[in-house]
Amino acid sequence: MNIHTCHAPHVRILCMGWIAFLAISLGGIASPITVDNVGDLQELSQTPFSGSWIDWIELLSDARLMIVEERKTTFWTTSPLAMEGSSSGIQVQALLPDETSAAVIRGSTVELWDLNSQTTLSEITRIVNKRYPAVDVSPDGQWLAATNRHNEVEMWRLEPIELVYTFTEHTANLFDVEFSPDGQWLATAGGFSGGGRADSFICIWVVSSGDLVAKLNTPEIGDNHDIAFSPDGSQLATCGNEDFQIWEMETWTRTFRSRSLAGGNGLRYSPNGELLALASDRGTIYLLGTEDFRIKGRLRMGSAVSDVSFSQDGSLLAAAVRDGTLRLYGIP
Repeated sequence: MNIHTCHAPHVRILCMGWIAFLAISLGGIASPITVDNVGDLQELSQTPFSGSWIDWIELLSDARLMIVEERKTTFWTTSPLAMEGSSSGIQVQALLPDETSAAVIRGSTVELWDLNSQTTLSEITRIVNKRYPAVDVSPDGQWLAATNRHNEVEMWRLEPIELVYTFTEHTANLFDVEFSPDGQWLATAGGFSGGGRADSFICIWVVSSGDLVAKLNTPEIGDNHDIAFSPDGSQLATCGNEDFQIWEMETWTRTFRSRSLAGGNGLRYSPNGELLALASDRGTIYLLGTEDFRIKGRLRMGSAVSDVSFSQDGSLLAAAVRDGTLRLYGIP
C-alpha cells in the first residue's frame, strides 16, 4: 500500500527541508535519480529501528520523519535523528494536502487526526477490516475512501462529512485503495486470500459519480499487495505474491507482466515518471524504466524490503528493510 500525501499508504514523499539538510551535511547538491544515472546510486545513511513491522515511512514538510507500523506511528527529528514522540494505537494512512492533518486508523475506526497536537479532529467511520485495512484521501482533500469488514469500499465526502457511495464489487480481501493523481478515479485492489483466483482484480471507479468504469482481472497476481498510479495517471502498476503487472489507463489493457518480479510489497514512481521502484520480499529494490520496464538498477538489502519512497525532487530513495534498518540512497 501507497503513504500518500493524499495518499497513501500507499504518497510517501520526502520533504524539501530534509533534502536541503542532507545535501548540506554531505557537502554537495543533490542530483535527481534518472534512468541514466540510476546505476550510480549509493547508500547515504542507515539507521537501526527497533520497531515491529513497518508499513511505510514519510518525511514531513517540517523535516520530521514519520514511521508507520501496524499499530503505532512514531515521529523523529532528522538533525539529529532521534525519536521525539510516539502514538500507540494510531496508524496514519494518508496525509491531507496541508500536511497538518491526516486520515488515521485507531483500533477499528477511521479518524481525521491533527499531526501537531496528535488529537482526533473527527471520526469518519468504523473500518473493522483488521487484517488489511486500507484508507486513502483524494489529492484535493475532499474525498476519503476506506475498506470495511464486508470487503466493501466506503467513499466519504469530508466537507461536510457524509457517506456518499459504498462500492460492493469485491468479494474477497481488499488490500489497497488509491486515488489517481488528478482525483478523477479511485482504484480498489483485491486478492484471492479469503476467496479464489477469480477474486483477484482491480476496480476503477469514477469519483464524481461512483460508476464502475473498468475491472482489471489479475488472477496471475494472487493478492494485489500494492498499486500505484504513474505521476501523469497514464499507468497503473500492481505487485503481489506471484506477479508484477502494468496497466494502461486509456484503454484499460495490460501492457506488461513479469513473474520474475513477483513478491512485491511496495511500489513508487519517481516524480519525473522515469523510474518505478519495487520493494521486494527477495531482499532487493528493483528500479525499472517506465518506457519498457526493464531493470535499470538493483539495490540489494540482504533482507525483505517493506516499502520504498522517492523524495519530492527525486534525488533520494528511502527504504524500510525488515532487518530493522531505514536506509537512504542518492547520487553522490
